[in-house]
Amino acid sequence: MKIKRFKIFLIIFLSILIFSAGGIVFAQDYVPLAPIGEYIPSEGVDIGTYAQNAVKILIAVAGVLAVIMIMIGGVQYMSTDSISGKNDGKEKITGAIFGFLLAISAWLILSTINPALLGIDPKIAPVTPREPKDLAIRDLAFNDAWVGQIYGADVVATGGTPPITKTLSGNLPPGFTFNGNQINGRSNEPGNYSFTITAVDSGDPQQNVLKDFTITIKETPPLSFVSPEKGQPMPQGTISVRYSDNIMVTGGVPPYTISISSGNLPPGLFLSGHNNLPDYNPPNVIAGIPTLQGNFNFTIKAVDKNGQEVSNITWIPIRP
Repeated sequence: MKIKRFKIFLIIFLSILIFSAGGIVFAQDYVPLAPIGEYIPSEGVDIGTYAQNAVKILIAVAGVLAVIMIMIGGVQYMSTDSISGKNDGKEKITGAIFGFLLAISAWLILSTINPALLGIDPKIAPVTPREPKDLAIRDLAFNDAWVGQIYGADVVATGGTPPITKTLSGNLPPGFTFNGNQINGRSNEPGNYSFTITAVDSGDPQQNVLKDFTITIKETPPLSFVSPEKGQPMPQGTISVRYSDNIMVTGGVPPYTISISSGNLPPGLFLSGHNNLPDYNPPNVIAGIPTLQGNFNFTIKAVDKNGQEVSNITWIPIRP
């Protein structure tokens, strides 16, 4: 067993010397098929450089193997009470130390012959800073807004060297503000409002760019009923037959709140969102199962987000 280990470490020792000698003798270009770690690049190198880096790897491998074998032998020696087990562990430790000494000897011999063979001269390529991309303000199409509508939009600059400072000049709609990144607010004055956003980066030299924008505040359209039409009845229902019909509103500023402001729905019918109708989750639906014949008059009221309201008198005929 000892002889076998000796042969292994002797092979490593001789390999180190042979690779080192090759590094001195050969000078022609050599292209390895694949890179080995970080030491040997995949592009063309002379055989001397290749051998020098291979020596470093072999010495490192021999050292690592020696440490591993010492740890294995130590564990084996400490964890057994048998004489043969302790002897085997001791042999592992002895062989590892011997191999490690061989690697150190190779290193000493090579450094004596030519210290350059083991020289470590890390050449870090200078980092060339990338030229920053041209500074630009994203070509935003600001949405129009209704009078009284809550508004929000991001202002985004790309490229350049951060941090980037954005400023605004011109006229925002009354009630709107700019915080350097967003335009927010609510305006009650309709019209077209034009302004300019300027962005400046932190590069040397600085880049700056400006862009013109317009936001239109539109008059809120009047709130009105689409279904049922004003003064018209809702679809007819039948006793004991499930009934469902939507109430639809247009204009104003959504969302809308729908309610029955006066009168009564036919018995058995309810306005969703105001009563427990598990089968009718969407709001603004009159649904249920009518239980009584007749014409039932009531008033529907709709209110938008800004408080604009409209009412509609209608009725539902229920037949047997």
